[in-house]
Amino acid sequence: MRAAPHPPSRPQAVTASTELSSRSGAAFVRLKLSPLEPLAYTCSTFIVTEDSRGIRQWDGLELARTEERLRLKPDDFPIRFVPIAVSPELLELATIRGRCEWLEANHSSASSAFVLDRDRPELAIAIPAAASNASFDFDVLSVEGDRSLHLGPFSAEPLLLGLHLFPEYGPQQISIELAEAASPSLVAIDLLPENREEMAEAVTVLALTRNQSKKSWSYLASSPFYPGFRYRKHAGADGSPEPWSEIQSPFERLVLDA
Repeated sequence: MRAAPHPPSRPQAVTASTELSSRSGAAFVRLKLSPLEPLAYTCSTFIVTEDSRGIRQWDGLELARTEERLRLKPDDFPIRFVPIAVSPELLELATIRGRCEWLEANHSSASSAFVLDRDRPELAIAIPAAASNASFDFDVLSVEGDRSLHLGPFSAEPLLLGLHLFPEYGPQQISIELAEAASPSLVAIDLLPENREEMAEAVTVLALTRNQSKKSWSYLASSPFYPGFRYRKHAGADGSPEPWSEIQSPFERLVLDA
């Protein structure tokens, strides 16, 4: 903040600065002015950030003000803050590694990386106000560390990351059909969601015939990291089922040869 000289009562300029905390969002500044002059000053904001191009300071425009209580709006800062949060349900399953990328005024690219987890479920990403084409990408890592999924790109706008964003999560419907060259008149298979243990209540038995060669099967994927399913030929008269198949994709139809 700066008050220009006001001669003859105050021949020199007066300056003061303060730091705004993210906790309180408010601060007090004292400008020692002459009792004979009206309150008039200029103010400007600056922010220090760290991104792929290093630690940089961004300076806002100088604004003329006369009020005792200065209320700063988002547009008064040289940085745009974009909030991102993760739902508790997703944080129970994953850690999120995010990346924000943008083009600066000179058309060069820059980016900022961040992590969202149970200790930090939300944050505000700082993007230069003059930036364009800003976007978010996310690598979503399972808490076990053995699986990952990708989300994005998203336009850099306020965003809530949740299970609803994953096509791998929730109700899945599989189209199952007999191949045209399949010879048996009846094929029965067992179906089991990937994340379910092999118990009688978890296994679905589905039968297809020449007259009814196409059916659909639905199940619930309770984790986006385990969206698939397995199948096997249903046990015959001797009661010995075949081994389970490899994990199948929920986004492809299942064609049975026999």
